[in-house]
Amino acid sequence: MTYKSIFVPAISKKTFGPTLEAALIFARKFESHIVACQVRQPFEEYIQPLPYPLELNSLSQARDIHEKAMDALIRNLRSQFESITRDYDCEEVSLNGQPVTPSSSASWMLRTGDPLDILNRYGRMTDIVFMQPTAYPPQSQETELCRQAVTEIGRPICLIPEIGLKEFPAKAVIGWNGSLEATRALASSLPLLKKVNSVTLLVAGELPPNSPDTESVARYLKFHGVEADVETIERSKSSIAIQIAERLDDGDGNIFVMGGYSHSRVRERVFGGVTHELIRAPTSPIFIAH
Repeated sequence: MTYKSIFVPAISKKTFGPTLEAALIFARKFESHIVACQVRQPFEEYIQPLPYPLELNSLSQARDIHEKAMDALIRNLRSQFESITRDYDCEEVSLNGQPVTPSSSASWMLRTGDPLDILNRYGRMTDIVFMQPTAYPPQSQETELCRQAVTEIGRPICLIPEIGLKEFPAKAVIGWNGSLEATRALASSLPLLKKVNSVTLLVAGELPPNSPDTESVARYLKFHGVEADVETIERSKSSIAIQIAERLDDGDGNIFVMGGYSHSRVRERVFGGVTHELIRAPTSPIFIAH
């Protein structure tokens, strides 16, 4: 297993550049093909039922403003795509084309519709999706789309911090609680774990009964050529999220691997409780799988 196909939704001028650059760094490592997708949202999606009639000229003016704003955004994101791929010496090919060399390549596509629908349709047929949430505003389209994608897309997602990613991660920290979600994240991250310099298995207190213990996890990783150290987080100390952040900030180039949890189960698991907190404003890259 490897990451040969990477999907990057082009959502906003602020987040697209750093997200594409991070995807290109991974693409170099795995000789991947990147599909960057700009979604043109129809004007009708912004119109909510009103308790009073809206004048026709007002509706027409609002539609015109929306269409002009979307045209400008598309031109800006397309320009960013061309500039950044050129800086990374990444070959641009058509969606159905093949790169001349086996190194990284990229394609651009434009689709009209709901962003989550487009992400589900095209993102599910890739190996990994790159996205960037934003801390402010807290209910931004990017952050909400990240939260929905974690539980709905069915593919691993790499969340990029606001500062971006300058080089391939050197260290991976795995949040392990013995859950099904953590197991899926562990298996999905194997190509990544094989490329980093060191791996740490992070456990919060005692594991639930009948779940794989750390020895079993370490043995599984060793079969795949990955050596892992084991560390334990004490629940009685500061919050789990703070302790994770401290370990990720102890050096440059760290990435956190964890299972993704839905709202209904977020309180049931130790690491599940920090899923939404980390998604809101990650300080380091997060590899997350549901």
